[in-house]
Amino acid sequence: MKFKIFLFIIFLFRFHSIFSQDYELVGLIDNKIVSIDQATGDTKIIIEIENIPNEDVLRDLVYQESKKEFYTIVNPTDNPYIGKISLSGEFQILNTLNASFTEIYTVEAISLFNEEIYFSASLNGGPNENDPYAESLLKINLENKIEFLTEINTEKPYPDIDVLNVIKDKIFIFDGAPPNQNFLAFYELDLNNLPEESYPQNIYNSTYMPIADFTYFNNKILFVENRSLYQFNTTIEKIIDINTENISSNEILKGISQFLPCSLPTINLDNEITTCNQDYIVLDVENENSTYLWSDGSVNSSLTVNKSGTYEVEITNSCGSKKFKVDVKFESHPNDIKIEIEPNSCDSYLLQPKNYNKRYNYLWQGHTTDSIYTVTKTGWYKLIASNDCGTKTDSIFIEIKNYTEILLPNVITPNNDKKNDKFVIDERLQGAEISIYNRYGKLVYQNPRYLNDWDSGNLNSGHYFYQITLDCGDYYKGWIEVIK
Repeated sequence: MKFKIFLFIIFLFRFHSIFSQDYELVGLIDNKIVSIDQATGDTKIIIEIENIPNEDVLRDLVYQESKKEFYTIVNPTDNPYIGKISLSGEFQILNTLNASFTEIYTVEAISLFNEEIYFSASLNGGPNENDPYAESLLKINLENKIEFLTEINTEKPYPDIDVLNVIKDKIFIFDGAPPNQNFLAFYELDLNNLPEESYPQNIYNSTYMPIADFTYFNNKILFVENRSLYQFNTTIEKIIDINTENISSNEILKGISQFLPCSLPTINLDNEITTCNQDYIVLDVENENSTYLWSDGSVNSSLTVNKSGTYEVEITNSCGSKKFKVDVKFESHPNDIKIEIEPNSCDSYLLQPKNYNKRYNYLWQGHTTDSIYTVTKTGWYKLIASNDCGTKTDSIFIEIKNYTEILLPNVITPNNDKKNDKFVIDERLQGAEISIYNRYGKLVYQNPRYLNDWDSGNLNSGHYFYQITLDCGDYYKGWIEVIK
């Protein structure tokens, strides 16, 4: 057994030269692909998977460098299929696993070699038929067709390919059973010598662990169990606990793979652009070795625009395609503004901007954004109108008169002695409309803006009745006696 493991380790060191040191370790968790730092266990989301059909479950993860996409098993025990994930996160069905020669009930593991997808499956029935064991090895060839490779047999009563990895001309398998049998076995197969029934070589045994997936990375076989990272060399050794708190996930890892980071196109533009007093702007999204497709059909790296709107572009490089959306707004500096005054009551006014412009943001007294502002106190009032290009202000002084304790005379003596000759009203009422009636209700005097100038004229002595009406609508009534 030690000799077998030693040969296996020599093989891994020889194979290590195939992989670049720039590869990253990534995991599948909660419909996200995350990078995993082996030193700290920290994770960082690099891809959020989109458009997954409702309630579909993803398991296992492999990366196809030549096509810049990931593959995963979907619904392992219930109408399984293979899905693919682009670097931009778009999910699509790759293969529905409809084989012409058999029915595929369950799929447990997936691997990738020479651009062909290898997977383990049950061809004898699924969990409903009391056969949850994926004993067969199949592959999806370059024509996207399914081929049967072999059915494994081991010393265990129910052989099962729980986890699978193809490395060069070798196939490595984990098979395990929970506490009632309590074993974990590691097997090796020769990829170039697969009879219809295979008897894989056992190279390691241990107690059971619920391994989710494993990959070859930096000269090590790495695998995940729940949220822990392990390595297999001569023995199984725990490396670190994987921290998923920063991605707000309580899920366990469902897959692990190596990944050569590839940068999708980017743009050096804000999502929203406002231009002030300009006739046009140029949207420049140039990326190295990329092609472009704008929403109007143009294919240049830049687009000249002269009106407000949303402009979309799809940029494609060797890593894939990415769509960008830019909202452009053409604006000019605000025009001068003016505050309009309208009486609301005798102790309040309504202020509003003249020629209200809905494209401006209005601010009264530094805190109120309503278009109409109610004033109830004497003082200066300031209005600021703004947009993305600047501001304009206007201020106005408002005096709120106090109409309490109004004093009005009830007698005048118009005899030209310059004493009490005229009906002199409280100065707060001056300028209001006045109407004077005789005792029969006949209008004998009226002035829309009374300024203390009524001396009874040719009217006889006697009692008269007045009504003083303010601009705000309030009024005062009373009587006045004329004594000549």
